[in-house]
Amino acid sequence: MHHQEHAPTLQRADRLAHRRPAHPEQLGELAFRWKPVARAVPPRFDRLHDLQLDLIGDRPRRQPLPHAHPLQKSSLTLTASLRSVLSRPGGVASTRGRAFPAFRVKRFTGEQQVLFWLYTNDDAQVGVATFLEKRCSWRSDRRCSVTTELELRNDHLAVRLTPDRGADITALTDARTGAQLLYRTPWADSAQPGPWAPESRQSWQALYQGGWQLLCPNAGDASNVAGGTWGFHGEACLLRWKVEESTSDSATLSVRLSQAPLRIRRQLVLDGSVLKVADTFHNESPDPVSVAIVHHPAFGAPLVTPGARIASGAQKLTVDPTSGPVVEAGATLAWPVSELSTLPPGGPGQATLAYFGDFTEHWVSITSAAGDLGMAMAWNGDVLPNAWLWFEGNATPGLPWYRTEYVFAAEPASTIPAGGVEQARANGGNLVEIAPRGSVSTAVCLAVHHDSRPVTGMDLTGRITFERDDR
Repeated sequence: MHHQEHAPTLQRADRLAHRRPAHPEQLGELAFRWKPVARAVPPRFDRLHDLQLDLIGDRPRRQPLPHAHPLQKSSLTLTASLRSVLSRPGGVASTRGRAFPAFRVKRFTGEQQVLFWLYTNDDAQVGVATFLEKRCSWRSDRRCSVTTELELRNDHLAVRLTPDRGADITALTDARTGAQLLYRTPWADSAQPGPWAPESRQSWQALYQGGWQLLCPNAGDASNVAGGTWGFHGEACLLRWKVEESTSDSATLSVRLSQAPLRIRRQLVLDGSVLKVADTFHNESPDPVSVAIVHHPAFGAPLVTPGARIASGAQKLTVDPTSGPVVEAGATLAWPVSELSTLPPGGPGQATLAYFGDFTEHWVSITSAAGDLGMAMAWNGDVLPNAWLWFEGNATPGLPWYRTEYVFAAEPASTIPAGGVEQARANGGNLVEIAPRGSVSTAVCLAVHHDSRPVTGMDLTGRITFERDDR
């Protein structure tokens, strides 16, 4: 049976800009996508494990991590030295006149062969380069769909995101406890679009892996806009993003939308136990554009279980007219609301869609029922004046939850209600107006903590304040 080679396509800028001198453990990670051309059988692998490369002088040494499969240990070979430099047209990796050495690694899997270009910092003769985890699934249309995952890590947090799928943040792991804070759907590993989902909401849910999405230019129901349709939750979370720069604890990505004249640039930085996410939305049109911008992080066990405590700088909660019976549909209530400030046991009726508003400070927090794990999140209220609250407590029968999921989401948002930009415009809801050739920016900061005291505030530096314990 004939196999063709997978042609690697570099999905990263040709330079690696370090903000500070490199340290042995702080070399950048590199994101790739493949343009698979094999059509006979699916590639014979599930994932590539991390591989540590100990680079010393001219003679790099291979040192696979302990969990690497023996196949990876034996089949990875260096085909160029540390000092060889990538020199294809437009491909010289350099900054401030310095060239970054590159070496090439071949990964053999049966008769398949994939090439990787890894970069090291010229200032660091000793360093670590890390393979990104890649998962491959075989689709019904006989094409291979590959998702590349980029990981940022420090001593406190590990963050995993998928540049090929909306730059979604799919995992946020606390190093101290090993807990994964973000919710993950049961079908995450097999999520694929298909003919069974002709309507955009159902199609989006079929692809939904959980985690943290950026919703733009639409948020909520599909909307008729500018002579076309903006699909459910917009396209930013569905498109392939370009990785412009990455280090062990930071990354810069960008994407150009197709249904709106926006170019989005995202910067992620790990700073201790804090993840900072900054997005800039640039309008490339000579005309103004109105969009919705919503961050869509969803949280699951062990952080979110019955008894978890919810706090916020909001003063009111407006319940969506379509919401479940946890609280009265359409009601506007003073926050905190007892039915939701402590999450109830799951069961019939335990589902809510609502909106935080009238913030004194724009923040929200979740503390686990045991009090040993918590997260707090703050954002800039000038562009994101609201926050959606979504709670699914083993309540919704039928697609897609079938009463199996317990999840809570607090979503910094420009726009309410969650009915899409068409409904928001008709109801006077807030949309983000971006001037011709203009830009707007958002900043979201998420911090993980292990303090059982009630959270009383958080700012965009990541500093959390707690209720005083005078005992």
